[in-house]
Amino acid sequence: MKKTFNVLSLLILILSALVLVGCHNKTTTDNNENTGFNFDDKYFIGVQEHYYEIRKMEPALTTDFISSMVGALDMKVFRLNVTLNNLFYVDTNDTVRFNQATKDQMRIIVDDLKNAGVERIVYATDTFLYPYGYKSTHPICTPDPYTERDAYIRWLKVNSTGYRMMAEEFPEINYFEPINEPDVPNNEVISRNGMLWGTKQIEFMYTASDEAHICADLCYYIRQEIKKVNPNNKMMTPALTTLPTCLDYLEYIYQAIESGCHPTGDDLKCSVNPDDYFDCIDLHPYANVNTLVNPISPTENGVQLMTKDYVVGCKMFYEICVKHGDSEKPHWYTEAGYSDRADHSRRDIIGRETKKQLEMIKEELPFVECIIFYTLTDLYVFNVDISENNYGLFTAPANPDESLQMKPIMKEIYKFMHNGSEDYSKVESVMEKYRLGGTNE
Repeated sequence: MKKTFNVLSLLILILSALVLVGCHNKTTTDNNENTGFNFDDKYFIGVQEHYYEIRKMEPALTTDFISSMVGALDMKVFRLNVTLNNLFYVDTNDTVRFNQATKDQMRIIVDDLKNAGVERIVYATDTFLYPYGYKSTHPICTPDPYTERDAYIRWLKVNSTGYRMMAEEFPEINYFEPINEPDVPNNEVISRNGMLWGTKQIEFMYTASDEAHICADLCYYIRQEIKKVNPNNKMMTPALTTLPTCLDYLEYIYQAIESGCHPTGDDLKCSVNPDDYFDCIDLHPYANVNTLVNPISPTENGVQLMTKDYVVGCKMFYEICVKHGDSEKPHWYTEAGYSDRADHSRRDIIGRETKKQLEMIKEELPFVECIIFYTLTDLYVFNVDISENNYGLFTAPANPDESLQMKPIMKEIYKFMHNGSEDYSKVESVMEKYRLGGTNE
């Protein structure tokens, strides 16, 4: 009887070990590449347009045009940029209310996108809300979490309340970013109240670690609220750049969570589990990811080329997640692309390099669920600068010299999405309708 027990015990131990090894192989390999992800390819590529506030000054970028083009491309993912302080305002007693005009416009674009076949909408903002009566010196400063604790907690609550209201009013939006690119150096995004817009006053600057503390709190508060509305809603990390500062910033966010000091709030239980803060890792891996590995990255006609360093650089972010036990969260690349800087000679190079980028991500970065290109069209009427104006996959509809033309980058993306097909007929019919002198006029 004892001998039989020992044999059975041995068999159980062997089977248990095999199961554990099988689980390990399913999740991670020895080089930390996750092989357990199983994403639907129809959500692999998405697009976005400029902020709603900019589009109002670029008349040709109508919601009807945007949704028609997204539908023709058969894209299922769209990143919707609407500043939070334009969508909401805070009334007495910290009551958050919709700005009705913005809400109505947002309802139109959301409905049009859904009717065009979009299934995943990512909300993005680069501003905050503030407690009633709190005077902020610019729209992305924050109350100091240490010296203005009460105001800081109120700030967290009004912002997360806004997100809950958005999730209730717009159930079509199912992915939520808390803030755009807070890791830009020199506190150009998150700072103490008192910082004046466009300045770099040292006394109002947070350390990157303090900023990460704020981001962790913001993610926790917002996630709790959007999950109340729909447990399937996804909270994202702040959308981080891929500048060298980003690696440290992501590390600081994890350290803040693990510190045992979050979330901030007297009535909240401490959580050191990243799952309570976010569901997806959100990055902006433009071609400058190469420079994380090789500061002297090769270029052609001023276009940064896609090399193996791009893959290595993207894996550096994933390895931080693995280090903190977060290997199974999908990575979303919510901004990618190139500016041709209005130089036609760069366009074919950009198309070629984007094809390489998509192939490398698909073949070597299995943890990436989605890449969203910035942006659908160039700007023409509203002038930001030569770089920002020319990130479009299409030329600007209002450009009289080349109204609404498909650039090589868009052709390569389309072919990648459609198994090499070069049948652009649906896209061309939309171009014909909305370009200058088109059938829509």
